[in-house]
Amino acid sequence: MDIGWTSHRREQCIVITARSPFVLVGLLAAALTAFATPTARADVFVSSNTANSVLQFDENTGNLLSDFINGGGLGPRGVLWGPDGNFYVASDSQNAVVRFDSSGNLIDYFVLSTGELKNPRGIIFGPDGNLYVCSRGTNTVERYDGTTGAHIDTFVEQNSNGLGGPRGILFGPHGNLFV
Repeated sequence: MDIGWTSHRREQCIVITARSPFVLVGLLAAALTAFATPTARADVFVSSNTANSVLQFDENTGNLLSDFINGGGLGPRGVLWGPDGNFYVASDSQNAVVRFDSSGNLIDYFVLSTGELKNPRGIIFGPDGNLYVCSRGTNTVERYDGTTGAHIDTFVEQNSNGLGGPRGILFGPHGNLFV
């Protein structure tokens, strides 16, 4: 089971992957606690490949607020609020990154694979403004222009330093990329 979640506040995001629902609950609770602040409003958005939807949960109560994005054959994996205020979804079944507005309405297919991207998982905008995508099917991390979605390069090569089946991605406070 893959679960990706992101807060509504764009500067906070994390993707969690777990093979057991019990591990998943523990990881999700720990991650939510790490981002909790008394005044921040940050609903939790969970991608479910199995249900083919992105669900929105209240950050304080955990109650389901909406089926934010549903259907369309996306096979959603990674989710992320972009620096432009739009919502990005890594689409496993379409080998693409799909962009939605803040209400969940489709804008466009921001990234369309020309072969370099297969089974995208974790996604994040880097400190340079570009979009980085874990390509599980090619065992790489791909870099795309953060404004146009054009492919720039393969940022982390296949099987580089033991990289295999990358799923989660995060930039640390000093700009280092963690996969």
